[in-house]
Amino acid sequence: MNYAAKLKSKANLGAVLGGIQGNPKGKKRTSSKRILKQDVGILIHLSRAAGLPAADSNGLSDPFVKFRVGKSTNKSYRVEKSLNPSWNEDIFIPVPKDSKDSLRVEVWDWDLIGSNDYLGECVVDISEINWENPIDYEMELIDKRSKGGHQEAGTIIFSVKRAHRSEITRTKAKWVVSEEDSISRQLIVDVVEGKDLLAMDSNGKSDPYVKLEYRGRKEKTEKKRYTTKPQWKERFDFPYDKKHDDQILTIEVFDWDRLSLSDFMGVGTVNLKELKNKNGLVNDIWVPLEYKKNPAGFVHLLISTVNVLKDNKLPTRQKENSKGVVKAHVIQGLKPKGKKNKCCYVEIQVANNKLRSQPVEDSGNPVWERIMELPVKDIFGTIEVALYERDTKYQDPPKLLGIISRPLLEIRNCDTDWFVLKNDHLEKAVDCQLQIAFKFDYSYSGYLGIIGRKDENLMGLTKPKRSIKGALHQMGRVNKLSKDASGLLKKVMTLLNWGYGPQASAAGMFFGGLYFLLFRAFFIPLTMLMGLLYTYSNNYKGHPVSVNEEGEAEAIASVNYRPDPESDDEDESEEQPAENASSAKKPKMDLWEKANMPLKIAETVQNKAKMVSDYGERFENLTNWTRPSVTAVLCVLLAVGTVVMMFIPLNILAFLGLEFQFTKRGLRKYGIAFLRKPHHVPFEPPIEMLKRVPTNEERIQQARVQPSEETVQEQLFKSPYKTNRNLAAA
Repeated sequence: MNYAAKLKSKANLGAVLGGIQGNPKGKKRTSSKRILKQDVGILIHLSRAAGLPAADSNGLSDPFVKFRVGKSTNKSYRVEKSLNPSWNEDIFIPVPKDSKDSLRVEVWDWDLIGSNDYLGECVVDISEINWENPIDYEMELIDKRSKGGHQEAGTIIFSVKRAHRSEITRTKAKWVVSEEDSISRQLIVDVVEGKDLLAMDSNGKSDPYVKLEYRGRKEKTEKKRYTTKPQWKERFDFPYDKKHDDQILTIEVFDWDRLSLSDFMGVGTVNLKELKNKNGLVNDIWVPLEYKKNPAGFVHLLISTVNVLKDNKLPTRQKENSKGVVKAHVIQGLKPKGKKNKCCYVEIQVANNKLRSQPVEDSGNPVWERIMELPVKDIFGTIEVALYERDTKYQDPPKLLGIISRPLLEIRNCDTDWFVLKNDHLEKAVDCQLQIAFKFDYSYSGYLGIIGRKDENLMGLTKPKRSIKGALHQMGRVNKLSKDASGLLKKVMTLLNWGYGPQASAAGMFFGGLYFLLFRAFFIPLTMLMGLLYTYSNNYKGHPVSVNEEGEAEAIASVNYRPDPESDDEDESEEQPAENASSAKKPKMDLWEKANMPLKIAETVQNKAKMVSDYGERFENLTNWTRPSVTAVLCVLLAVGTVVMMFIPLNILAFLGLEFQFTKRGLRKYGIAFLRKPHHVPFEPPIEMLKRVPTNEERIQQARVQPSEETVQEQLFKSPYKTNRNLAAA
């Protein structure tokens, strides 16, 4: 028999056995041309799977599904890094009408290098499948290749029906994640700062950085130079599964070295099963470190868990323990259309509590329709709403597209409006907008919290890095305040020199002399109260903050510069506490430290000048009624203080106040266990009250940029949410 006859007989034999034709070139074929040309077959709607085994070193898998009927095969898209994947995909397989083969479903883990890993399979009899109604299946996957034989490998859900090829539209879900996906539940870890870390270098300091590990996934912070009290303020996200057995977060601290390997400084762990606060509420934890079974300092973490697909409504107990509740109805957004495989989500934050919306495809007009609810401890605080973009595979860190900051007491309840977002420093407008409705309910007892510690965002805007320009900028702010103070002194000198005319000058001297002759202690709060009421009668609210068409703040000449954090080479450093006088010789500075000495001096001047200018501007804005709610509460306190000081001597009040502070701090340090707070920082009520008033820089950050009316009118027809009924009823 010649070669052509052999080839023909092989082709006929292959067609009889299953449709595999002869192939003299040795190319691999999975199905015959005759079967592939068939228009009839089965339509499989692959929904999701749950409880798949982990096949990768990160404790996750990249699963995809193979469907096989006889020699006809087809497969799904793969889902990255998930043990509970969701496909929501339609898959067609050509199958002859008279076929008696079963449907074999195999789940595999995709690998970039090497062969794919087998996870499990199941078999379905398709003889009873009809053309009209699909049959739903929830099948247990079995790992037949395991050592123990038939081992359970999770569950898969899909439906099957008879169909023609023309009915197929291969689609993906609009949402990037589904309720069953592992990345729909996220663990957010904020690395804030370190305290009392070990000194590993010869200069008595360290260059520390932190490594985090959770279920095989590792993250690392930046290094901080020459300090044992570093401030990192970095955020990391992990896929979170509260049902998983491994719920240990490991924290390791290392000292970076230029010419050798990093030195180990200590390790600590956090058991996530013991977290008290869930669903966006923060857990403020100081993690103790150990080095060779000895204490090695602390790392300050803020840990919270969020479910991006769940409307997080607060329980009644949480509402009762808070001073108020703020709701944000995030409806839709406008932004430049992003690249492929990108998604965007919205994050709201009040102090350190935060929630996230579901990530949606980056189409330029994303729609969330999501209500998020957070508790409020300090009604004088702000709410921040940020828009982020990241890849759908959740491999790269998210990118901040824009952010807004709004004072809680200035919220107009249930008014749906468009907000123009700003850049990361809240200085300039960006080409992104969000349509949001806010609602803030609070109790009047929250006003008493003005004398308590301010609930600050520990992960807020980072400090400007040290630079000569930054120091000059802060000195300019101090210079402006000194000019204002000297202006008040000039008014007094003008009065003494009869500069206001004979009648006004004489009247001023008469009442001034009478004030000092009849002076009593209660005159001090009374004078301050009269001054604030006089300012209020003039309807004066300080220097106006306006925003031009480009979204840049104007009308505050002193706030015109913020150093670019990328312009300096060195990271910010913390000052080392002074050594004890009885200690040994001070460690010598190396050449690198000596070269950075001018920057350290500039940093010290910059920080001190910033502190002075911040408190000076806060006091000025307090007296100018820039934040009317804070100044009104101060007026009430001054009125009460005036009445009290009229009847109780000042020395008695001073004695009672000192005794109260002394006893309270002693109990916290040496008293009952539940009162002890090892990381408590004492605070002064007047300073905390002053922190509720914004500086001129913060007024610029909180100033709202009005959106263009043309842009809003163009896009309003796309939004079906023109009323506020959803938020008001929530």
